[in-house]
Amino acid sequence: MTDKLRRAHATAAAARYVPPPDGSHLVYALVAAAVVAAAAIPFVGLLGVDMLTHPTSLVAITLAALGSGVAGRVRQRRRHASACAPELAWRGRRMQGEAT
Repeated sequence: MTDKLRRAHATAAAARYVPPPDGSHLVYALVAAAVVAAAAIPFVGLLGVDMLTHPTSLVAITLAALGSGVAGRVRQRRRHASACAPELAWRGRRMQGEAT
């Protein structure tokens, strides 16, 4: 088995229990901003605060949501990459056992 094929098998095996992120950083950021906006609208309405008169708060909440979306994607990518390493090592040991 070539190294490229072994790496592909290890990545596919790791994707079963830690899937890689599907979208780009922008998609994750926009989804996080939409979720925060959907949660903030009823909360702000309950408090009776007009967010348009306080644009600094609105900008800060939006930037925090965008950043958390990007951080979530980066975290998912790192978890997938760290799951691939043991799979690749296990397949390497298995190949060495078959070769001897």
